[in-house]
Amino acid sequence: MKLLDEQTSITDEKTELESNITKSQVEKDASEKNLVELRGKEQELIKTSGTSVSQLAAFDEQLDERRNKEKEITTNVNRLAIELGDLDRDLKEIKTEESSLKKILNAFGFDESIETFDVAPSIEILEKEERMHLILLTKKLERYLPR
Repeated sequence: MKLLDEQTSITDEKTELESNITKSQVEKDASEKNLVELRGKEQELIKTSGTSVSQLAAFDEQLDERRNKEKEITTNVNRLAIELGDLDRDLKEIKTEESSLKKILNAFGFDESIETFDVAPSIEILEKEERMHLILLTKKLERYLPR
């Protein structure tokens, strides 16, 4: 009997161990499945974070370019504002000088009905003639003056 009790006890223990093994196997399978899912999520997060980092770097690069363009535009606007101020000042000086000259001409009895001539073409012709004379003079000097 003792042997039978021991065999029954061993059988019960074996059944209990097999049951524990089955439960553990089920738990292990569930854990492995969960692990696979978590690793998939991990890889997706790694991929997404890599993409996010590259997108952030591209965004920073665009931001730097735009800041540089803004600085350049601001510099140009300031330069143009200064030039505009200079031109305004020059224009006022010219108008003042014109007014002064008109007063002088009026003092001598000249008015705006006096016939005027455009001398720009004549000056242009004279300047061309002067350049030609300088060229001829240079050639004569080269020819007759020894070096």
